[in-house]
Amino acid sequence: MDIEAIRVTAYEAAWRQDAGMDAAPHALTAAWWASEAGTRVVHTGQHLHGGIGADLDHPCTGTSCGAGSSTPTWAPAPNSSKNWARC
Repeated sequence: MDIEAIRVTAYEAAWRQDAGMDAAPHALTAAWWASEAGTRVVHTGQHLHGGIGADLDHPCTGTSCGAGSSTPTWAPAPNSSKNWARC
């Protein structure tokens, strides 16, 4: 339901803008739904999967894999196959 509310309000704002109508209040509504409902969707997804996305004890969380690298922790750093074998 939340995803559909985000979609409908965003489409309404886009349609009004495209039609040359005042879209400002509709764009604000779409932004509010994206913020509020998006937070609920992410929160529900984390609970559905047992909070795995927030597991700070996993060996590949933070800087333990590819430490000192400019690549994100979810992407393998150069020459880091040894670290990623633990993941």
